[in-house]
Amino acid sequence: MEWKEFIHFEIHKQVKQGIVDYEVCTVYLICVWWCIAPHIEEFPENTTAIEGEEVIFKVVVSGKPTPTLTWKSAGKELFSNYAMIVGDDGTLTFPSSEMDQSGVYVMEARNSAGKTDREVKLHIEKEGDDGNSNAGKENLNISAIPVDQFGEYVAENHSSNNRGFRDQFQVPYNYMYMYL
Repeated sequence: MEWKEFIHFEIHKQVKQGIVDYEVCTVYLICVWWCIAPHIEEFPENTTAIEGEEVIFKVVVSGKPTPTLTWKSAGKELFSNYAMIVGDDGTLTFPSSEMDQSGVYVMEARNSAGKTDREVKLHIEKEGDDGNSNAGKENLNISAIPVDQFGEYVAENHSSNNRGFRDQFQVPYNYMYMYL
């Protein structure tokens, strides 16, 4: 028995038993035949942005009836606030991205015919952070100093106002004299 035949059989049985009337059943059948589960047509790629930049996750979802779109992060539904805007069209916007907004975001589309979801990852970096902690600094030539000789090394170089020592350990010039 196909699903259409099964539905017709169940409705006929319920009408005969007086559980539902014929008009309700007709509307129900039209809904079953014309409902289309949500389908994600456009979805954003994983994104990396610099802190303070605007980030927009735009989605296009089809389905009948029109699906309800929700965004979640860490399992919790997101709502518009000072740091993000959840649009009626399903767009998620971070007007001025912040480091703590890095994470996985899940968009869920749901209607009476079904649901679907998809996730996108957002990574926010500090301005000037390219993953290299020495970015913009001169290459430093640092040699290892045995632990038992470190105190002597510091005393000798610190007291002699050694520019190489200051540069190597990033000690500002005026701090050199604070402890002498």
